[in-house]
Amino acid sequence: MAGSSRPSPGSPGPTTPSSGSRIVTANWSRDLDRPIAPARLAAFREAAGDAIGDLRWNDDSLVLRPAAGWTMRWRQTGPVVALAFSPPADGALLEAADDSASDAELAAIEADVAAGYPGSALRAATSLAQRYPADRRAARLLADTRLAQGDVRGAARAYRALAADDLTARRTIAAAAGSASIGVTARDGSDLAQTEFGARIDAAVGGTLDVGGGVRHLVSSGATAAPTERSGDTVVDASLAAAFDGAVRIQLFASAAIDDAVTGAVPGLRQGPPTRSSARP
Repeated sequence: MAGSSRPSPGSPGPTTPSSGSRIVTANWSRDLDRPIAPARLAAFREAAGDAIGDLRWNDDSLVLRPAAGWTMRWRQTGPVVALAFSPPADGALLEAADDSASDAELAAIEADVAAGYPGSALRAATSLAQRYPADRRAARLLADTRLAQGDVRGAARAYRALAADDLTARRTIAAAAGSASIGVTARDGSDLAQTEFGARIDAAVGGTLDVGGGVRHLVSSGATAAPTERSGDTVVDASLAAAFDGAVRIQLFASAAIDDAVTGAVPGLRQGPPTRSSARP
């Protein structure tokens, strides 16, 4: 990696940087098969100066984030990566001149999803789509992060708006309306055999509620000294779930064993997306 104050072909932004902006180029062609030399990283850090907020690396990866308040954009041409760092005032000018999100912004959100932080990724993707309403990549990323966060119906609406026809979009759109299933499960042990017959239907009601119901019938047989004994049990269950803005979810699940006259219900309340509870690095 080499630092330079001159823009290279494919560099983002204007040819002549505005006051406070820095354009740095990095040539990776000689570093793909071995760790980057500390001296080259030091030269890159010196060229970017206080525009860098975080720069860490190991033998096979590198993390680079701009300083607080700075905007980082990048474009790649072959082995050359051109990075443009702009302070907040210059960032506003760049946004006014460009109606598409930068590769770096999209990649940062995708990294949050991959790392297991769909909540923060969704907030960032929502903001990005609002800033670049004409960018289909930002709109698609918002749909994908909705799906990762668990909002199947919201993701389906976004996929329909984009007329997306890939496998993920088709499956999500199909699942948003609900599902129905019928199954048979057989279990066999040394002295107990069991067959379970089941059917279940889940359906979306409006934009908030999900209702579901199912029935299972279990037939068990056990080998004893006497002739084989058989018994059957029928279990009926029902569920109601509601999702509200602010990632608040309320769920009620009830189940009843008809033959034994035993009934139970379990309520649940959850706030926040399915994000790791541990502190974010």
